[in-house]
Amino acid sequence: MGIVLFDTNILIDALNGISEAADELAYWEEPAISAMTWMEVYAGASRPGEGPDIDQFMRNCEFHVVPIDAELMHEAAKLVAERRHAGSKKIALTDAVIAATAKMRGLVIITRDKKDFKGADIRIPYELQTKISVSVINVNPPGDTPTASSFRSKSKRKKSAR
Repeated sequence: MGIVLFDTNILIDALNGISEAADELAYWEEPAISAMTWMEVYAGASRPGEGPDIDQFMRNCEFHVVPIDAELMHEAAKLVAERRHAGSKKIALTDAVIAATAKMRGLVIITRDKKDFKGADIRIPYELQTKISVSVINVNPPGDTPTASSFRSKSKRKKSAR
């Protein structure tokens, strides 16, 4: 069994060409993922033809896929309920399954998700920064700008055509 459990976002980042994610995946000799992560990655493959690339990626990474059994489902549900009753930030069931998988197997979670995963058994290898860019589109050159007289002459033509 691997000594680390990768969260879905690291795999998606690697598939999207983020080199830091690929480096992190390559560093670990026995990487593991939850069956939930496996499902999330394949469910996210919404574009036709993307599936085979994911198949190759998964084979290349040689992940140990930790199955979801009754004990793990119980632990994940317990985590969701505990957070809800404690009044702390809710955790999505998918993240609860990943957290329960790591807890039950004694694995470190490698993720970018600092909101849902906390503690000494969490590794955040990098962060992404969203940049907003502005692009100019639909440019109308100055020579194409209508003048007031061209509007009047067009309206006169339309009226005379009636």
